[in-house]
Amino acid sequence: MNIKKRLQELEEKVVKGMEEAFQKMLKHKKEKDTKVVISKKGKVVEIPHEKIPMEKKNGEKKDNTQKKKITKKKTTTKKTKSVLKK
Repeated sequence: MNIKKRLQELEEKVVKGMEEAFQKMLKHKKEKDTKVVISKKGKVVEIPHEKIPMEKKNGEKKDNTQKKKITKKKTTTKKTKSVLKK
């Protein structure tokens, strides 16, 4: 197996792991009714967990108000940024 293919597979595993960790963190925040703390433009920002949609396993948003198909993001950072823009 060449190096590029091995690195690509490793990257896919890391991204998948980060996405799963992000979803577990959101689930934990919802269960404990706590805010998600992030850095935005160099400042610490607290976001209520209700404002960040959780994903179901099939890629749909887990949201009480609407259900839309969402596209998989390459990294958790990009996913977080897209959620914050809403």
